[in-house]
Amino acid sequence: MKDIHVLSLDGQSITDVSNLVNAVNYIKEYDRAIIVITAFHQTRNKLLAITDTAVSGNLDAAHALCDEIYDLYYDLIQQALESHPNPKNTLILETTDKKLEEYTFRLKKLLGYADKMQAHRDRWVDSILPIGDQMAAFVLSQTALSWGTLTQYVEATKLIKTDNEYGQANPNTMSVYQHCGSLETLIENGFTPIMGGGYGISQEKSMSQLGPDGLDITARLIAGALEAKSIEFTN
Repeated sequence: MKDIHVLSLDGQSITDVSNLVNAVNYIKEYDRAIIVITAFHQTRNKLLAITDTAVSGNLDAAHALCDEIYDLYYDLIQQALESHPNPKNTLILETTDKKLEEYTFRLKKLLGYADKMQAHRDRWVDSILPIGDQMAAFVLSQTALSWGTLTQYVEATKLIKTDNEYGQANPNTMSVYQHCGSLETLIENGFTPIMGGGYGISQEKSMSQLGPDGLDITARLIAGALEAKSIEFTN
């Protein structure tokens, strides 16, 4: 049994900077861990609302809501770094800002296809919702760097391959097991991998949701692939 722990974090519980810092301190308790996390606070509901707003034809309002999500994540890490002086904080914040802008740009680009969403809503929703999980994982990994934890953001689509059942995709377990060796390599090199949970990439190369229990599914897949010592589920 390998001495690796998989920490499954429900990002909805991260509603303010103190919750974010608590998550970082929790991670620091483990020397060899992989973190799987979902979107912070009400991000998932907001992304669903954004999708509906875009489908209704109000793209400007949808874009304004996208900016609100960007602000949520940027403000959280900015406040966290302000509370924890570190010479690297300026670079950490700049790197995070650039990444959040990339995610926001991609989100707005997806919403630009609103005329297609009515016919393929499940597929478009599956492409949009993981953006919140990606933002959460990246912000958590960058915040942890300020606290002295050597983290590495890992994109879940590099590991989690699924079928084309959008909204309730089934993971290709064999493929997942084949791709998870990279996580073990990161751990052996002293890094703590942090990734978004609950989604993967379909056979059609589109993002796919694993369903309402997607976070747990991701954590169990990773733990199984690496013969982890434990899975810790937190709310």
